[in-house]
Amino acid sequence: MEYEISHYIKKMESFKEDDFTKEIVIPLFESMGYQRVEFNGGPFERGRDAIATIRIPPHKLPKVIYIQSKKIKNQHRAGTREISDLGHQIRQSCDVGFFSALDNKKLMPTEIYITTPNIITQRFHDELSGQFTNSVNIPIHVMDGSDIIDSIRHYCPTLLDKLNSIKDKITNKIRVTNGNQDLLNALKSVRKNVDVKQFYSDLSFFVGSLDSNILMHLEVELKDTEIELSQDEWIELRKIVIKLDEEHGIYILHKSIEAIESEFEIKQKSYLSENNQRLIIEEREIVDNLVSLKNQLSNIFKDTISLNSKIIISSKGDVVSDLKTISEMLQDLRSEYSESITYDIMNISQNLFSINPNHHKNLMLNLSNIKGLSEEIRFYEERAKELAKIILISPSYIVKANAVELSESIRMKKDSYRLSVEAINKKEYNFIQTKNFLTETEKTLSFLYVLRTPSLAKLIKRVNHVKAKDRVSISPLDVFATGHDIAVYGAAGVGKTTTLEAYYDSSISGADSSIILVQLNRLVSSISESPLIIHSVNDNGENHVNPSELVYRLILATMKVEVNSGNISELVDLIENSDKFTLILDGVDEIYNTIPKFFESINNFKEKHKNSQLIVSSRDCVSYLNKINFLGITLLPFSAEQINRFVRGWFATDVNLADELLTSIYSKNLYEYVKTPLMLTITCSLVEKGVDAPSSETEIYDKRLNLLTGEYDKVKNIERQTNSGELLRKVASRLAYLMHKRRVRELSKIEIVNSLSKEYKSRYSEELIESIVNDLIDPCNILILDRYTHRLSFGHFRFQEHLAAKELTYNRGIEISELTDSDWWRGTLCLYAQENDIEFLINEVYQKFGSIRGSEITFKEMAKHTAPNRRKIIESMIVETAKLDLVDELYTDSYVDEDLTDYIERNSFDRIYEY
Repeated sequence: MEYEISHYIKKMESFKEDDFTKEIVIPLFESMGYQRVEFNGGPFERGRDAIATIRIPPHKLPKVIYIQSKKIKNQHRAGTREISDLGHQIRQSCDVGFFSALDNKKLMPTEIYITTPNIITQRFHDELSGQFTNSVNIPIHVMDGSDIIDSIRHYCPTLLDKLNSIKDKITNKIRVTNGNQDLLNALKSVRKNVDVKQFYSDLSFFVGSLDSNILMHLEVELKDTEIELSQDEWIELRKIVIKLDEEHGIYILHKSIEAIESEFEIKQKSYLSENNQRLIIEEREIVDNLVSLKNQLSNIFKDTISLNSKIIISSKGDVVSDLKTISEMLQDLRSEYSESITYDIMNISQNLFSINPNHHKNLMLNLSNIKGLSEEIRFYEERAKELAKIILISPSYIVKANAVELSESIRMKKDSYRLSVEAINKKEYNFIQTKNFLTETEKTLSFLYVLRTPSLAKLIKRVNHVKAKDRVSISPLDVFATGHDIAVYGAAGVGKTTTLEAYYDSSISGADSSIILVQLNRLVSSISESPLIIHSVNDNGENHVNPSELVYRLILATMKVEVNSGNISELVDLIENSDKFTLILDGVDEIYNTIPKFFESINNFKEKHKNSQLIVSSRDCVSYLNKINFLGITLLPFSAEQINRFVRGWFATDVNLADELLTSIYSKNLYEYVKTPLMLTITCSLVEKGVDAPSSETEIYDKRLNLLTGEYDKVKNIERQTNSGELLRKVASRLAYLMHKRRVRELSKIEIVNSLSKEYKSRYSEELIESIVNDLIDPCNILILDRYTHRLSFGHFRFQEHLAAKELTYNRGIEISELTDSDWWRGTLCLYAQENDIEFLINEVYQKFGSIRGSEITFKEMAKHTAPNRRKIIESMIVETAKLDLVDELYTDSYVDEDLTDYIERNSFDRIYEY
C-alpha cells in the first residue's frame, strides 16, 4: 500500500546521512541499472558519499556518477552558508577522479547528483546553481525527498518497506477486498453491493460446544445421595468446586472441602495403620495360595476325567455305575471347591481293581488328592472371609451435591438470560448493558459447561433438554464493539467473512485503536511454499512450530513483512503498548489441519496480551470447538421474516419480481435451501437474470455454474468462451477436487495448469488445458484472481466444495470413506449427500474401519442434507451403527464385566448436549 508522501519523507529525514546513503540511495541507484554502486562516505569522501558507474554501449568507458547526500535543516533551505559549503564540496568532487578497478584507468565524473531526504525550495535551487555557474562544466542534478520517493515507486517499490515500521503498517490500514463485491462480480450482477448492516442474521451463543439455547430449555436433576470418588476424580472435582465458588459465588457441595478431606484423611490413616497393612499382606498371600491350589485342583480334574474315559473303554460297561458316581462327585467339586467330599472313596466298587489295577491305583490317588486340596482351599477361603470383615479398604472421597443451591443457581441464570434476550430483541439494551450481557452469558455457559466434567457428572441424576433454538436479534458488529473475545461460528455461506470484513472496515478509521485482519485461507499457499513462515529453528537446528510465536508470524506474513525475530519483537512491543488492539483470525476451519498447535498458540497470545481483543471465525460443524475457550456467537440462518426483508430489499425497484420469488420459495418449500446470505444472494441474482427459482442448494449452485459457463451468453446471443460449457464444468470439478485434496483455496495459474496437465496427461494437451483455464478466468468468472496475492480461487469456499462434491459423484475411483473423518471435507460431503444416497457409505466405513466413531459428526451433518423423505432413515441408521461400536467395545477386555445398557448410557452422556 502507498501512503502519503509526507509519511515517507518524515521517515527518510529520521536517518543519519550515512545511513540514508546506504539504506536508501545506494539500493535505489542499483535498481535503476547502475552496475556498480559503492559507498564512499567518511572523513576522506571529498564530496563523494557514493560512486555509481554504468556502461552505455558503444562507449568503452563507463558513465560515472558522484552522489553527495545531504540533510538540509529547515532553517537553511532558503539560502545560507550551508549552501556555500555544499557548493564547495561539489566543486571539490569535480576535480577528483578515481581509478577503475577493471583497468586501473583514472575516471572523472560525468554527472553529479545531490540527494537529500528533505523537500527543498526553488530559492535553494537557484542559490545552489549560482555556486557552479562558472566553475563546474558537468551536469549537476538535485534529487529531493519527493524525487527520491517517485523514483523508488518506479524502480524499487520494495524499498518502501524500509520506510514503514510495523506500527505504520498497522496504523495505515489496507481496506480489504469486499467479499460481497467479489461474489456479485462472480455472479455477473449489475448491483454494486449488498449492505451487510441491513441484512444481518440473528445470533446464538457458544462456549466450547455448549450452545446458549440450553439456557432456555435445560432442566438438571441432581442425585440426593452420597457419591464415592477416587482420588483422581476428587482432584478434578475440587478444582471445579473452587472455580465455581470464586467465579460464580456458587458452592455446589453439601459439606466444605476441608470437612470432606478431613474425613478422608481419618479413614486413610486407619487404612495405612500397621495392623491393617499386615492383614492386607496376609490376604494377598491367601489369594496367591488359592490361585495355586485351584490350578493344581483343575489339573487333577482333567487327569481324573481322562482316567474315567480309559476305564470305561476297558471295562466293557462293568463299572459304569461306580464311574458315574465319581463323575457326579467331580462335578460337585468343580462347582464348589470348598465343599467337603461326601463320598467314601475307599468303598467304591472293587471291580475297578480287577479290571485294571493301574487305573484303579491312579484314580484312588487322584481322588485322595482332590479331597486334600479341597480341604486346604476351604481353610483359606474361610480365613479370607474373616479378613474381609476386618480389613479396612482404601477409602474414597464421599461427596453429596448441594442440590437446592445448584438448582436455584441454574434457574436464576436461565431467567436472567431469557429476560436479557427479550430486552435485546426489543432493542431496549444500550452498549453497556449489551457488554454486561455478553460477560454474564459467557460466565453462565462456562458454568454449565463444567456439568459435562466426568467427576461432576456423577452428581447428576438426569438432564432434560428440549431441542429448540433461541435467536438474539443483535448485530454482530455491536457484539464485536464491546471488546469481548469472540469466536464467530456459522454454516457455510452464513456471512462470517463478510461480517468480519464489515467490522474491520468500520474500525480502520479509528485513530485510537489498532486492528489487524488475518484471512487465514490466503496464507495456506504461502505457508506451503515457504514453511519457515510458521517454523522457528530450535537449538538443534531443527524446524518446529513454536506456539508462543505462531500468531505473530501469521500477522507478519499477512502484512507482507519479513518474518524474523526482530520484527516479532517489534510487533510484540506494539501490541503491548497499544491502548486497544484487535486481532481478527478469519477461517480457522480452513487451516486447522495445516498449521500445527494453532489453538495452543491463540491461547498463549491471549495469556500474554490480556487487554487485547481476539476474534476468530470457523464453521460450526467441526470437531475442535472445545479448544476455543472464549465466548462464541453463531450467525444463525435467516428467519422467514429476514428472507422476506432481504428479497424485498434486493428487488426494491421490482415489487412483482420480489413477490414471485417469495411465493416460489414458500410453495416449493425452499426455506431450508435459501436461508443463508450466500444462497439467497445467488438465488436473487439468478432470478434477476430470468432463471426460475431452484429447488435445492445443489441445484442453485448447478444453475449458477451453468449460467457462468455459457448459458448467460446464449441468452444474450453472444459467444465469448473458446471451449464448451460441459468441458469447462468437467475440468473445473476436477480442479476443485485436486485443490481440496491439497487443502488449499488458491493456486497460481501456472500451478493450476501444471496440476491439470499432470491429471489429464495425454488426454488433453497443455495448450487445451491453458485455454480451459483462461475461459474459467474470463469470461466465465469461475476462477477469481485475488488482486493482492495474484492467485486464483473459486471465490467463495462453498463454490469449491460444490465442484469437489460433483467430482465425488462422478469419479468412482475416489475412496470417499477415507474422507469422512476429516473436518476439511465435511462441507463437501454434505453437498454430496444432497444428490446421493449415503446408506452405502455408512456401511462401507463400518466394514472398512470396524467403527463409525471418527466419522459420526460428518454422518450426522450429511443426514441433515439428505432428501427429507430419507432423512429419518439415515439418522436412525447412524444411531444403530454407533450402538454397534459400543457393543464391540463392551466385549473387549476393558468392559467384559459391564452391563451393555449401563455402558451405552455412560458413553452417551455427552450426547445430551448435542443440538
